[in-house]
Amino acid sequence: MNNRTLPIAVAVVLLLASGTVTARGPWMAGPGNTVGWQLMTPEEQRTHRDRMRSLQTYDECNTYVAEHRALMAQRAKARGVALPQRHYRNSPCDRMKARGFIN
Repeated sequence: MNNRTLPIAVAVVLLLASGTVTARGPWMAGPGNTVGWQLMTPEEQRTHRDRMRSLQTYDECNTYVAEHRALMAQRAKARGVALPQRHYRNSPCDRMKARGFIN
């Protein structure tokens, strides 16, 4: 790499890294941490992620997560599939509270 391309390469790396951090936000919903992810449309997945990011309190979070899990259980039953049984050490609300994203 010569002296002319090095600053460009550094700028590209910094832009990519900053975009990744910004895109994650306080809650990165995905198949590994969202019950029923496979039963949701891409739009529903975005809406769920945005909703999780908008929560302000621990109680609000627990209420939303319980409603979401109940809806996903209904969908799974209607489609004749079983929801994967995930056993997290902490609920998503516990993790968000511990990280200071909700009160």
